[in-house]
Amino acid sequence: MQYTVELLELWWASLAATMKDRSLVFPISVVLGAFAGVICWMLAAYSARLWNKRFYLKLGLQILCGLAALLSVVYALTFASTKNTAEAVKNRLTVWQEKAMTEQKWQDDAFKDAWDAVAKTGLEEGVTLSPSPRTDSSIHTLPMTNPTTKNTIATVYAHSALVQFTTQNPYLASILAPPGEIPGDILKQDILVWFTGHPGEPYMAPRGVEVVVKMLQDIAGKQVEPVASYTRRLSLALFIITQLLVFGAIGWFAHRSNRPAL
Repeated sequence: MQYTVELLELWWASLAATMKDRSLVFPISVVLGAFAGVICWMLAAYSARLWNKRFYLKLGLQILCGLAALLSVVYALTFASTKNTAEAVKNRLTVWQEKAMTEQKWQDDAFKDAWDAVAKTGLEEGVTLSPSPRTDSSIHTLPMTNPTTKNTIATVYAHSALVQFTTQNPYLASILAPPGEIPGDILKQDILVWFTGHPGEPYMAPRGVEVVVKMLQDIAGKQVEPVASYTRRLSLALFIITQLLVFGAIGWFAHRSNRPAL
């Protein structure tokens, strides 16, 4: 269900970006989609006469043709809106980032996981599996005196953020296909940037979200265009399939009505 909802949200975001575009892409797409739908409607009505010259489209078949024409407009808009897919994906990433930054439960769980990971290394005095934030809610800080500790914490936070993103955004995750783990060079660079600009300050869980979003934005630049191209081909295929189904239904009813009653 979440997958479908997210797909529709991304589609709407792409369409909204197309509507806001000052070019004529949106109105032209509507006109072309409507024109194609009406032409197919007329051809469908004409094709019925090939099977039965006395056959005329009744209300039910007219409604079917009207629905196919409406879908033609939707397909045309979807085809045109793919040029804004990259922008829509980046907007969705920004929305998720803002949401994740305020999710305290996730941050608390990530902190506990980071504490456990550091405790297992034995590199930080006082950081043990017991007591820990899981048993003592008053523990809110994690020592980071060792370079390995910093890397361990950054790895846990980034991995936790990536899991959170994949869980909450299954469709977007399927599009971007992020790696299972954050590349080490990305983490090292972020650790260097953070502690250079914030000496003495702790490396917190929200930083993992920023790392994941930056990585996904880079991936989006490579992954989104193939997805947009696939969507365009799919829109065209669905248009053809829809019209074939309508023509087939009309042909079947026309041929059936031409058969003598028993």
